[in-house]
Amino acid sequence: MDITGHLVYDHPPVDVFAMFIDPDYVRARAEATGGDDVETAVIVNGDTTEITNGRTVDADVPSFAQSLVGESVRIDETHVWGPDADGAREGTFEVTFGKVPVVVRGRLRLVHDGAGSVATLEGQIKASVPLVGRKIEQLVHDQVAAALVIEQELGQSWLTD
Repeated sequence: MDITGHLVYDHPPVDVFAMFIDPDYVRARAEATGGDDVETAVIVNGDTTEITNGRTVDADVPSFAQSLVGESVRIDETHVWGPDADGAREGTFEVTFGKVPVVVRGRLRLVHDGAGSVATLEGQIKASVPLVGRKIEQLVHDQVAAALVIEQELGQSWLTD
């Protein structure tokens, strides 16, 4: 299943990227989306930056998914950003969900938009679960979409403060 998200900021990409790689922001983003036991890392290696966070979230899922997920799920997320290209950047992301056979992968872009910028996420959700895989993909899609709304609000607030 495809997933797309656009986060619009009133700040230039250089400021948004500085926020993305701020360990305090990475932690705040994980916590704002319901995460506990948050672990974060930001590793700069030449012109590549890797941002990871792991967090445990309460599993608020329908009964068809409860046996797969349990009471909580560990979410591990990695963003790898490439070099600065006149303020714009491109990268990749991957999200896994503990022992649940679901992965979300795709591409990231951060580009100028007038005086501000737009961060775009485009990817695929793949659940390797017989019979209910499509339902699980839809569930993950809805949760990622909700998390992007929270991330948008947090990011705007973070950049304004």
